Amino acid sequence: MSRPVGTGGTGAAGGESEMAFDIDRARRLESMAIDERTRVVLRELLPIVMPHLDSIIEAAYKQILRYPDAAKAYETVSLSQIIA
Repeated sequence: MSRPVGTGGTGAAGGESEMAFDIDRARRLESMAIDERTRVVLRELLPIVMPHLDSIIEAAYKQILRYPDAAKAYETVSLSQIIA
């Protein structure tokens, strides 16, 4: 995984695209009800979860695909794209 929760940079080197990522990231976190307290807990769990992250994502992806509406939304996305 390229960007674990809480590691999105805000440095000047990223410029406008980094700012867009941060805005988009903020909306995604909000849509999942991940507030600052939850982010703190997730950061604490990261060393435990990280070694298993690929298998966690694979299991979640397979679960999502069990639902036709969700599967349709993900029909152009492969698991390798998600894990990359």
